[in-house]
Amino acid sequence: MITLCLYKVKRKAYIMLLKCYRGVIMATNKVQTGIRFEPELLYKITQVAKKNKRSLNAQLEFLAQECVAEFEAENGEIQLDENEMYKK
Repeated sequence: MITLCLYKVKRKAYIMLLKCYRGVIMATNKVQTGIRFEPELLYKITQVAKKNKRSLNAQLEFLAQECVAEFEAENGEIQLDENEMYKK
């Protein structure tokens, strides 16, 4: 069973999501989001993920990385602004 534990980190009040699985804690700095899909598109992207042996989340992350890489190749690297990144 996976228990999700939320811990507040002092730096910029950022919340880290920790997955606790059988006593092993795996920290991640990934931000959890909610995305809305039309049912047909969700079904199709889920089928693509299965074909690629990925979870739906991993497939969406892969596609987002490809999109950003393509954009940066055409327009230059996107500069990170930590003040904006951790803004709520």
